[in-house]
Amino acid sequence: MILHTETFSIGCPDYITGLIGGYNIGLPPILHFGSEELKNKILPECMIGKKKICLCISDFGAGSDVSSIHCKAVLSEDKQYFIVTGTKKWITGGDMADYFTVAVRTGKEGMNGISLLLIERGEGVTTKKIPTSQEGCAGTAFVIFSNVKVPVGNLLGKLNEGFKCIMYNFNHERWLMNCLSVGANRVIIDECFKWASLRLVFGKPLIDQPVIKYKLANMCAVSESSGNWLENITYQMTQMD
Repeated sequence: MILHTETFSIGCPDYITGLIGGYNIGLPPILHFGSEELKNKILPECMIGKKKICLCISDFGAGSDVSSIHCKAVLSEDKQYFIVTGTKKWITGGDMADYFTVAVRTGKEGMNGISLLLIERGEGVTTKKIPTSQEGCAGTAFVIFSNVKVPVGNLLGKLNEGFKCIMYNFNHERWLMNCLSVGANRVIIDECFKWASLRLVFGKPLIDQPVIKYKLANMCAVSESSGNWLENITYQMTQMD
């Protein structure tokens, strides 16, 4: 929690997102649901920065409705590979990723027909950068999978039970976003105090105006209450069952 809040306090969100965004959400499923073989291969490469990874959940057309994804993975006749076809959109770090943690449709419609696969960049994998407000470094991408052969050993968790893995990962992803928000809020408040102290209005610093003092105090109250709530949730996540 301290690492994430302090990292975002430098005030360069696009740089930080590009640097660690893909790792933070794409690597944990390997750690929690991957085979020992996958862990031994992927984790060292990514942890030392030799390889990059991202998380591919949102389908083009499905958006945030994870249970409605239609990117398909069909088992080959020899049952050695999944053949993956489909698209993913708004993928953080996707434009520069070497590995993709991908939600795919392997069964019936709905949440009970979804699996999670690790796909390596190679033949059939294409990425196109999507311009965003974080265009500097985030590497947000549109990802296309065209008949990509993925070894069955790259399955994360159990077949057709990937939705549970995705939701487990989302819990920590959303927690991370709150850490970043708290860190960014503190930077903004700090900048506001500096500006209000330096800006002269009607012959005195802006911070001497009662309405400005009230606004700054309210910003601090909201920010610190959010920080306290985050600390309580973090304690629950790490110390409670």
